[in-house]
Amino acid sequence: MPLPCPITHHDEPAFLSKDAESYAKWLKVSLILLHNAVYKNRIEAKQQMKEKYDKRHNVKEPDFQIGQKVLLLDRRIKAYSNRVLTHKPYSGPYIIKDVI
Repeated sequence: MPLPCPITHHDEPAFLSKDAESYAKWLKVSLILLHNAVYKNRIEAKQQMKEKYDKRHNVKEPDFQIGQKVLLLDRRIKAYSNRVLTHKPYSGPYIIKDVI
């Protein structure tokens, strides 16, 4: 939408009275507080959604720890393989370095 006058400078406006200047400062602080409150509210809502999802889908926390040795179950069939089933679907042992 074309504006009647071009916006050329982005300086802070000059206020004619102290009341207007104090109102602008109050408004700036209240907007910062509002944005922080919205940010915290979104984080809390996401946490609640995660808890509901975990409960609905019976998610369980991993019971392994860093430093344990584990075997990796891999049932993928390698490309161009004439075998459908394998007797050794596990590979490893691997050591857990980090839990993500």
